[in-house]
Amino acid sequence: MSVSDEEIRRLKESEEKYRKMFEMANAAIFVIDAADGTVLEVNRKTAEMLGRDSAELVGQKVWNLHPPEDIEAARELFEKVAATGEKSHSELHFQRGDGSRITVDVSAVGLTVGNKSIILRICRDVTARRRLERQADAQTSYYEHILNMMPVGLGVKGDINKAEPRVEFENKKLIDMFHREGADPDHCHWYSADCECLGTGTMTPNEDGVYTEEKKFPDGRIFQFTLSYYRDEFDNWRELQVVRDVTERRRLESE
Repeated sequence: MSVSDEEIRRLKESEEKYRKMFEMANAAIFVIDAADGTVLEVNRKTAEMLGRDSAELVGQKVWNLHPPEDIEAARELFEKVAATGEKSHSELHFQRGDGSRITVDVSAVGLTVGNKSIILRICRDVTARRRLERQADAQTSYYEHILNMMPVGLGVKGDINKAEPRVEFENKKLIDMFHREGADPDHCHWYSADCECLGTGTMTPNEDGVYTEEKKFPDGRIFQFTLSYYRDEFDNWRELQVVRDVTERRRLESE
């Protein structure tokens, strides 16, 4: 059966279109031989991301583009996709031409083109994102350390409109006050209803929108709770409670 000139033209146009999409993609794309892991083709973004010429990358084993500590994981990813053809995902590092390293999010899937089995790898640079996450974690740890040094209990609750609010944070002082010897595994005793409200303080907000009240617990201890409310970045309400043990103060006052 002969192929018309029009069909040939359409095939060439289709090939040219997908070639442009391949080259202009904003992610590194590898075409890999599923039989032995040889890089068959890369796009412009791949060369840019690795700081190396495309000709230098083609022909290499794909796992050799990673630093030594990632080679085994990169090879396992290749073998898994080569065996199943199913999409798989991993986070690895690339060794750039200047010796520097970048963190990449790797997605790989097996395909068959004509009679040849290939693996298509799409990689995105997440170095900056991971650096920001590490900075955020360090900042969180820093502020948690400060809060844990406070001489008063501090707790934050979420889902405050539900029957069972969710404890999101407790500082060390609050834990020491209420969670002794694992007696409160659910971490709810500090806002439990199993106590006597003494009527000391006010349950109407002051000019700063802060509520105060005192509660006497079954063990005889008296705590002053100062409550305030705020919206988080997702516009959800949170409750902040500052807790002070005023047992000794009230005993002295009564005497």
